[in-house]
Amino acid sequence: MKKIDNSFQKPLHVTISVLFIVLILCVGFILSFYNYRGTRAIVISATNKLFNELALEVAQNFKGTYSPVIQSVSLLSNTHAIQGDTLDERLGAISLLADVLKHEETISGLQIGYESGDYFILRPLPSDYELKLFNAPEDAAYVVDDIAMEPNGTGILRRVFFNNKLHEIKRVAPTPSNYDPRKRPWFIQAMETPAVVLTPPYLFHFLGKVGVTVSRQVPGGSAVVAADITLEQISDTLAHASFALHEEKVLLRRDGKVLAYNRTNQATQDDKSSATMPTLAGLGSGVLGYVAENIEVQAGDLHFTYQGRDWLGMVVDLEISRQMVPRLLLIVPADELLVDARRIRQHAFFLTLLTIVLTIPITWFISHRISSSIRRLALEAERVSRFDFDSPLNIKSRITEVNELAGSMQVLQKTIDHFLQLIRSIAEEQDFDTTLKRITRETMAVSRADVVVSYLMDNDTSLLVPDIILDHRYEAGESSSLPAVSLADFNSNGDVGGKQGRTTIGRGHKLAAFLDLLAVDKLTLVPIALTDRQGNAIGMLALLYRDGDVTGELNDRLSFVRAFSGFAAVSLETRQLIKMQKQLLDSFIGLLAGAIDEKSPYTGGHCQRVPVITEMLATAACESRDAPFKDFSLSSDEWEELHLAAWLHDCGKVTTPEYVVDKSTKLETIYNRIHEIRTRFEVLKRDAEIEYWRQVAAGGDSDVLQSELAELWQKLDDDFAFVASCNLGSEFMAPEKRERLQNISAITWTRTLDDRLGISWQESQRREQDKAQELPVQEFLLADKAEHCIPRPTEEKVASDNPWGFKLEVPRYLYNLGELYNLQIERGTLTAEERFKINDHIVQTIKMLSRLPFPMHLGRVTEIAGCHHETMNGTGYPRKLTGEQMSLTARMMAIADIFEALTASDRPYKKAKKLSEALRILSLMKKEQHIDGQLFELFLTSGVYLEYAARYLDPAQIDEVEINDYLG
Repeated sequence: MKKIDNSFQKPLHVTISVLFIVLILCVGFILSFYNYRGTRAIVISATNKLFNELALEVAQNFKGTYSPVIQSVSLLSNTHAIQGDTLDERLGAISLLADVLKHEETISGLQIGYESGDYFILRPLPSDYELKLFNAPEDAAYVVDDIAMEPNGTGILRRVFFNNKLHEIKRVAPTPSNYDPRKRPWFIQAMETPAVVLTPPYLFHFLGKVGVTVSRQVPGGSAVVAADITLEQISDTLAHASFALHEEKVLLRRDGKVLAYNRTNQATQDDKSSATMPTLAGLGSGVLGYVAENIEVQAGDLHFTYQGRDWLGMVVDLEISRQMVPRLLLIVPADELLVDARRIRQHAFFLTLLTIVLTIPITWFISHRISSSIRRLALEAERVSRFDFDSPLNIKSRITEVNELAGSMQVLQKTIDHFLQLIRSIAEEQDFDTTLKRITRETMAVSRADVVVSYLMDNDTSLLVPDIILDHRYEAGESSSLPAVSLADFNSNGDVGGKQGRTTIGRGHKLAAFLDLLAVDKLTLVPIALTDRQGNAIGMLALLYRDGDVTGELNDRLSFVRAFSGFAAVSLETRQLIKMQKQLLDSFIGLLAGAIDEKSPYTGGHCQRVPVITEMLATAACESRDAPFKDFSLSSDEWEELHLAAWLHDCGKVTTPEYVVDKSTKLETIYNRIHEIRTRFEVLKRDAEIEYWRQVAAGGDSDVLQSELAELWQKLDDDFAFVASCNLGSEFMAPEKRERLQNISAITWTRTLDDRLGISWQESQRREQDKAQELPVQEFLLADKAEHCIPRPTEEKVASDNPWGFKLEVPRYLYNLGELYNLQIERGTLTAEERFKINDHIVQTIKMLSRLPFPMHLGRVTEIAGCHHETMNGTGYPRKLTGEQMSLTARMMAIADIFEALTASDRPYKKAKKLSEALRILSLMKKEQHIDGQLFELFLTSGVYLEYAARYLDPAQIDEVEINDYLG
């Protein structure tokens, strides 16, 4: 191989760095210089201009607001129409005052305070706020408050409401008032001078809003005319003059009270009794709260940082009048003022692009000369990314880094290839124990250790328990020869778990038992910790070397082993998690089945015993060498599928109400309603006795009446005894019995209480279709009423094209609680609706299981569990499947379900059948093609029935059975 002259090699990073440093410096200098000048000019110009213009606008707006009001107050103070000693006299000036209010919309009220203490004010009612505040009629447009001061110093308030045409529409009853205009600042200041007076902003007593009052005394000083002006228009001006999204503009008094705010009129209060003018901290703005706590609000510029954001602003004193010099505070985020700066930034971006475009030819020319080797490396890297390791890597270049990179990629190629081979070998294993053995074996092959010992963490004792010992001949040793140890025992230098370095083991070491494995007095231990995704130790690989030191190539191999151990640990954890999840799933399913069995004594241990029979029959089919089962077998996945289906076959019973399953009498729901009917019979007997005494009191023959009473009582007793016997359902309901029930039901009794009181809202809804009857009402002794028929919810109706293929005749009602309807049940105690509800458990089982995301290998769980009520001849429930449409395992479960139900001894409603009786019934079902005949014969010939009986049936149930009678 020709040696390359190193004098021509230049480091790649030097060439690329010099080129791009020059370009970046040029572009950066241009952009920085341009941005600096443009941004500085924009910030200074925009801030000063916008702040000053807004301050001027607020001041002009305020002056433009109260100047016309001053003229109006001056004119009114010289008008004799406002003089008057009584309410009616003062109302004579209402049209004049209303005229002023119409022309000056900023005035919230025109008021006159008299030297006597009397008070008169006219307010407009322009919004719902004022209407609600004064409890005014809907069509009210003005309200007049008149306070007449009594000699004892108590004011009497009279309130009058007027519409738009100044027609009086309502007067409120007089009430005491402690309001004295003579104590108000606007009255006091006006009485001190004949000129117009403008008060400083304050909170209005009645309106709960911030404003000012313009007042002037009338000639002679007998009264003061005043106009209230709210500052809401100032808030609107602040809000409309917007130049940034997160700006804050506040008009303040010198004492820090808020007069106006650009976001809302915070001075308006609903509760006048506790209303106060807010401060900056009370406006609900974080940045204003920061200003109030940390910055002295004085005229001048502001610049501060809040929550990592720069804010600019200024405070301007507005000399509106001698009495009123508020301050206008304006603060804006600095970044929102730099709108023009963004435009400059875009220009800089385009300028950068232009610069890059101009330098592309130069860059391309230079990079083309130096990048040919890099391109070849890129192609090789792409080949490695496709895991193509067939052809060797052979790249040479004049650039030192490229040569080094080619050598590293060659090593990387070999390492990845080896690592992938290990991963594939580990990933092929599914069993946890087999996976651990494969990891130990691969570690031995890579590390070339003399002995490898794999430990697993015992979570109960927190000790590492030896599991597999493998020597250099790949022969397994006996793990019990080593004791369980702790993580600290592997720590040689303070590193728990020994993840770093190695340990020399001598006879005095805690792990001296390793010496006996190699029959040496000294060895080197390299511990490799196996940790899960959370960093918790789940095991340890102990690599033992006879030599006293591990150097050279073995160090590289140990680095590879440590890298491999991470994947090995994850694989072990994954297998362990899968194993634990399966155990958890089995336990949960067992818990569910047990809960279903415990839910009602009528189910007993059914859900726990059916899987036993099913799996016993499946085992017999797998072991059979006779047709038609000689080719039948189940994989481990199929066994798991059958196991889950058998345990879940009745999971839908959780939806079946207990009172339906446990219904022991015809009238039973949550309780036995025969008690209601007995009470009605008692009422009839009392009524008969009362009638007897009435007739005796009327002069009737007591002996004759007594005889009639005894005869009627006897008939009622007999009728009730008959109804009670019908309720038991132990005998067939013959037509003559049903006729007698009809006759008894025609008997009436008198109800004097409302039967719609004290019932649930659901029952009330069912009764809405019937009109309430006037009391007293004649009721039938036994009745089928409309409210007895509980409608079936829409979601419980089964469409003919349902996705599950159910073929059901669904009763119209969910339940029919009619008394006569239930008592006339021909056999048993269940109505058609209740039988449907009980049978519905298999429908719910299929629905519930179909919603579970079973993995592919468990895809038939729903089919197997949902077919145990189907029959071979297609008359089963709920999909009317035939034997050909069902899997063999599903047909096995049907036999198991029936056999368990026949032989169960824990059903309180029936006596357990003997073995011979159960098999005879199954043979009849075989003849009627309800169950699979071949599976039934296998059930007999394999001895499954007898094996199950010996384990689960009472010895008294196990009698002699001649299976030949049922074969063929």
